[in-house]
Amino acid sequence: MNLPIASLARSEPQTAAASGRVRRFYKAYGLVIGSEVALPELEPTRPATPDLEIAVGRVDFPGAAPACHRLPF
Repeated sequence: MNLPIASLARSEPQTAAASGRVRRFYKAYGLVIGSEVALPELEPTRPATPDLEIAVGRVDFPGAAPACHRLPF
């Protein structure tokens, strides 16, 4: 099995996110990325103010179908 080189190089800096999930920090294309999702293909960096944040959570769409018409997931 081939592993991404970035995941082998160093451990990922982590902090606790407001959701209780672990927030990891990466650097790509000159941007600092704060993510609640592991992104092993990106280069880990020390915690800093992120330019981009990736979070896990519910998304509510304005004007979405009523609950009785939604799929159960």
